[in-house]
Amino acid sequence: MSRKSNWSILNSGAQSIYRVAAFSFCALALGLLIAAPSIAGTIDYEGPMVGPDGQTGWMSDSVWFLGVSESNTDTVERFGEPTGVGSDAIDFTPQNFVADIQSPGASTSTIVDSVLGFTVLAKPNNSIDDLSFAERGFTQLVGLSADEAFSSVAAHFIIDVVEIDGMPVGGIEYNIEADMTFTPSEGDFELGVDGTTSYNTIWYGELMVDIKQHLDEQGINYSVGATKINVLLENTLTAAASGGGSALINKQDFDGVTITVNVPEPSTFLLAGMALVGLAGVRRYARR
Repeated sequence: MSRKSNWSILNSGAQSIYRVAAFSFCALALGLLIAAPSIAGTIDYEGPMVGPDGQTGWMSDSVWFLGVSESNTDTVERFGEPTGVGSDAIDFTPQNFVADIQSPGASTSTIVDSVLGFTVLAKPNNSIDDLSFAERGFTQLVGLSADEAFSSVAAHFIIDVVEIDGMPVGGIEYNIEADMTFTPSEGDFELGVDGTTSYNTIWYGELMVDIKQHLDEQGINYSVGATKINVLLENTLTAAASGGGSALINKQDFDGVTITVNVPEPSTFLLAGMALVGLAGVRRYARR
């Protein structure tokens, strides 16, 4: 049976309409969400340290995670405050990120989402090569027959490169948009496809964004690469049921969302510096 059942088609349409509206606003308010004082529906998570740009945040080995906030219509902490910062990684363990629906008979559904925003700022002599995003959760479907319960998870990212080689990019926009890939069932779960009258599973999501490759494809010149980026992540959970069925999907409170930043080896900067010094020497020699 095709994964694009009636539930999936309805869910895709609803999410598409919602995403166009939500990200039209998010694209316009990217700087406000990440770096400005609180706006309606936004929760700011004050970090324990003040970064070089004046925002509070968390410091890791090679980068800062600054201006962490989330926004949703209910002003609810769904991602919550970061629960750990490791070696160039920041972790969130959501506690209240769940879509849960019980059908009284007629078809009913609920969509729960939140937009997470933060800045990644490289420390001196570092740049941001790529980002790896990972999350996981749980879903459970119950019904008397097939097609009585459905759930799904989706995650859409906007990454805005705002500094290259430590210098602001000015009025030029370097935006990267990408969707997370989910397993199993591509993040869409349905009775009649994944199970008969009951089904439950752990789901996983992964995404890797190669920032240097994006800069190369855009023909952007740089010595070491992106040194400051803004990240927006919209996570959406959908649960739908009919005929007395029920659906639940959540982000688990253990390793719920993990974001890892990879930075170049120090030798990369040494080679880049040597190349610049060599080029300067060639220019001086040519003038003689």
